[in-house]
Amino acid sequence: MKAPESTERMEFRPWRKQETAAMLSICEKEEVMRYIDGPWSIKRVRGFIEEERARLVHDGVCRWAVWHKADDRLMGLCGFVRREEGLEIGWRFDPLFWRQGYGYEAARHLVDWAFENREADLIFAKMHVLNTASYALAEKVGMTRTARVRVAEYDDFQYEISREAWNAGR
Repeated sequence: MKAPESTERMEFRPWRKQETAAMLSICEKEEVMRYIDGPWSIKRVRGFIEEERARLVHDGVCRWAVWHKADDRLMGLCGFVRREEGLEIGWRFDPLFWRQGYGYEAARHLVDWAFENREADLIFAKMHVLNTASYALAEKVGMTRTARVRVAEYDDFQYEISREAWNAGR
């Protein structure tokens, strides 16, 4: 499966090993990783890129590298992990691209792409209960909070959108 088509401002690309340093510059920032699992090392970033490359080959989807078209800069990631219950969507962007509509543009585009291409009947996201920006984005994309899930020492909210709800909102 090839990557989704571009939007006006961004491209979704399969990961390449050469992107390790650019992704590290995003994932080593405390403000980016606060609600995930803390800043990443170069080893963790390398493992993530390899995992996403394998996921794309095996599952036909991944959490794609998101590139800013205007200056060909890595903005972050947005995409899916295929799970038994559906596609789990996730996003992560460099703070340089926060509060400019990029997260919404990427997530909305990928939700539409997944349902239009019959990749899943359900898309869901899990995020730390204190990550207000992420759950505001999930709601803006049309997802509904469905659960509060205990994860280690903290909780996540789970958001979902079904194909039926997506069709109704179009």
